[in-house]
Amino acid sequence: MPSSPASAKSSSRSSSKNGDMVRLASSGAAVVDEVPVGRLASDGKGLLPLDGAALKDRRRTTFNGTAVATLALDRQGRLVAPPAISLIGMVEPAVAEETMPALRGALERLVDEATGRGRVAMTELCATLARRGPAPGPQRALRQAAVG
Repeated sequence: MPSSPASAKSSSRSSSKNGDMVRLASSGAAVVDEVPVGRLASDGKGLLPLDGAALKDRRRTTFNGTAVATLALDRQGRLVAPPAISLIGMVEPAVAEETMPALRGALERLVDEATGRGRVAMTELCATLARRGPAPGPQRALRQAAVG
């Protein structure tokens, strides 16, 4: 009868390392399997790997800040309400409020350019905005606001 993988592991190693599952018996200890190991962090909702993407993104956001724009569009891709913009960790709230008109204006111009003079699919509009990257207007407004 062939030996099990666990018995093969236990006979091939005499010492254990981090991640080894060890069976303790009256006849002695034996490594019987391996389990995942690593450092974890609790975020109040669950456990996350310290070197995982979620915590890396959080660290990056903490260091660089985040800008989020929400656009409400009709079926033709036209704005039906002014853009809602959040600047988290980028500038002081008073400065952010001062720059909002310039930021909204730049986003409105981008949407107008992307939609042109006809109906445009939402996915096409998103792709156009993504290709254009950050609008020069918001970048300039934030730079000017940060400098003073």
